[in-house]
Amino acid sequence: MDTILKLQHVSKQFGRFQALNDVSFTVNRGDIYGLIGENGAGKTTIMRLITHLSPLNSGSITLLGEQAPHYQQALKHVGAAIETPAAFKKLTVKQNLTLAAIQHGIQDKQVITDNIHFVGLDEKATTKASKLSLGQRQRLGLALALLSQPDFLVLDEPINGWILLASCFSGTPEETESRTEHHHFDFQPYFDRVISSLNEVWLHFSRSVY
Repeated sequence: MDTILKLQHVSKQFGRFQALNDVSFTVNRGDIYGLIGENGAGKTTIMRLITHLSPLNSGSITLLGEQAPHYQQALKHVGAAIETPAAFKKLTVKQNLTLAAIQHGIQDKQVITDNIHFVGLDEKATTKASKLSLGQRQRLGLALALLSQPDFLVLDEPINGWILLASCFSGTPEETESRTEHHHFDFQPYFDRVISSLNEVWLHFSRSVY
């Protein structure tokens, strides 16, 4: 089985605060992998380390065969929606995706239409991002993350306001997803194998979509 992501003995400090301490786990192709925990448990910090938005203090991260922080091509094959969705508030849903398509070198306009439909924003395509609800903004964030048809998705708190992802990805085994969540919610239908617990603060769960 192909390994998409591997963390080995990863630690992260912010000043005197130890955000992560000796974290190790592996995500294989086809896995839906979740990080579950309370605020401040380090979930978003892991996402930021994986996508090179924050420097690594110690340990190693290997993403799509490349080791951080020396990614060459890996991040080009990653879709991410971390913290606030990266959308321009004054642009409509369709305009945001059109701009992202230009940045990715995507010329097929049908890809934009398909992504809007996939996340259920057909009726909001001409609505400015600033006018969207929280759940709709997260759907837009997902559409932006999916636009380039990535091999690996990194989604931060995707169930805050909606529960769409599991049904969306149940039929796409070629993509791997890593997501975080801290709300009280029955995750059993989404992640059905407990991998381990860390410091009695948060758990990782994993489910293969194969």
